This record gives sequence, structure tokens and C-alpha cells, in this order.
Amino acid sequence: MDLNTTLMEMDGIASRTLSAVDKSFMFRGLATLIDHLFVSAARDIKVINTAGAHKIRRNILSLQQTLRGIISTDAEGMLLRATAFWGLFELGPKKMLASIDTTHPMFSFDDYNAMLALQCKQDPEDKESSELNAYLIDLHAVAMQVDDWDMM
Repeated sequence: MDLNTTLMEMDGIASRTLSAVDKSFMFRGLATLIDHLFVSAARDIKVINTAGAHKIRRNILSLQQTLRGIISTDAEGMLLRATAFWGLFELGPKKMLASIDTTHPMFSFDDYNAMLALQCKQDPEDKESSELNAYLIDLHAVAMQVDDWDMM
């Protein structure tokens, strides 16, 4: 909500003070940055439940609507990567691993690893479970099939 409000305020200020070209320059790349942050920030989340994942997806959709109002070009493709990433939570580990396209994975190895950890860890006090370890072995097996994934 705060980010949406700030974006709308900045759009209003930019519209009053900048030319259309300068305003476009100011907001260019913002959607890509937000998209990246919603995916990479998953590594910093310790525990999340289904309601939390739904809330993140709602926030992404809300930001998407705000950005569509500000940015006029390529509005349809904004934040699709973040939406897809947080949609993986609902799939669960087995279906997520089965959905990975080994020819062109949509996310990095570390992104999938972070999502597996979130899917398998429901209690903040839990250490890594044997269930998570088994899925990590499966993720490594999938990664062996992918040529251009960085395992680090």
C-alpha cells in the first residue's frame, strides 16, 4: 500500500514537472526492478503460509495495476515473473519440481531452492526437515538436466 501510494504521488509530481519523455525515463525499468525484488526477496523470508503467499500475490497485482496507470508501454507484461514465482507456492514441492522446464527454467536454482524451503518449512523453530532435503536432492537432479543454470 505504501509503495502504491508513493508511486502515485511520484507520478503526479512527475506529470506536473517533467516532459513526457523525461517522465517515461524516470519510470523506465521500475517494473523490472520490482519484479526482480519480489522473487529475490523470497530468500529473506523465514516462514510463510498459504494466506501470506496469497497476500503477496494480491500486493503484486495491486502494484501491477498502479504501474499500468503510470507506464504506458508494455503494460501487459509487467510483474509476470513475480506472479508466476509466488504461484509456485500453491503448487507444492512435487508439482513445482515437475513444472520446471529443463530447457529454459524461468527462475534461478537459488530461487527454486528458496521456494522449496518456504514450501517445506511451516514453523519458525523448525530446522531443515528430511522432507526438504529429499526435495533438494530432486532439485539438484533437475538442475543436472539444465545446461545454463548457475548452481552457486
